[in-house]
Amino acid sequence: MAAEAAGPVRLWVRTEPFLAGALPAPPPARLTPHYLRKAAAYARARAAQGCFPRLRWPRWRHIACGKLQLGRDLAWLYFELFRGILGPDPARRLRWAETEAACASAEELERERSKARAQPGLRQGEPRAGPRQGGSPELA
Repeated sequence: MAAEAAGPVRLWVRTEPFLAGALPAPPPARLTPHYLRKAAAYARARAAQGCFPRLRWPRWRHIACGKLQLGRDLAWLYFELFRGILGPDPARRLRWAETEAACASAEELERERSKARAQPGLRQGEPRAGPRQGGSPELA
């Protein structure tokens, strides 16, 4: 019998892992739309304290570790992933990575991370707006 030549193989590849990166673990049980809406309302309610629209690492750490029960490393992973999707230009991200790599202690690394912020909805060059006045504190 003659072996038949196999036809070309075609793959349908999902683009999300290439665009956003792959997470090393499944999402925790509390990382659901319900709890994320609550986290968004919590951050918006604290807009006067600088929590919205720019969510900084210390506040996200408090929400993620204290309210969503994520581990500190996983909380940073989500924060950094979100910043990577929205975040700064490649040159700035490279400087940030070099700064993190140069940290000699966990305390120094935490100080550097505390300077980080994630700001949804803005791209480089767009004007920055203040917190929304009125409106629902829930996500649209």
